[in-house]
Amino acid sequence: MSPTPNATATSPAPTSTATNPPPSDTPSTPEPTPGECVGDCDGNGTVAVNELVTGVIIALDQAPLANCPSLDRNGNEDIEINELVRGVGNLLEGCGSD
Repeated sequence: MSPTPNATATSPAPTSTATNPPPSDTPSTPEPTPGECVGDCDGNGTVAVNELVTGVIIALDQAPLANCPSLDRNGNEDIEINELVRGVGNLLEGCGSD
């Protein structure tokens, strides 16, 4: 009686290695997209008073712009008076009045 082999030799399955792209030198602050409602911090299509309050707090450098990037209409990483005024307009008239 000859011994029966317990396992057959197999070659290991090829594996793929994921590569991460190199870090970017672009700013980490999200920029508003065209047609985005200025002042709509939560992206629901409307501007609420609390979102404008958030904008004032950001304008006073008491909170990061990342809390409401839609208020930075010109993309200069600051919230300016004209951007807050546009947010008030969107609160009163609705989004899409830009």
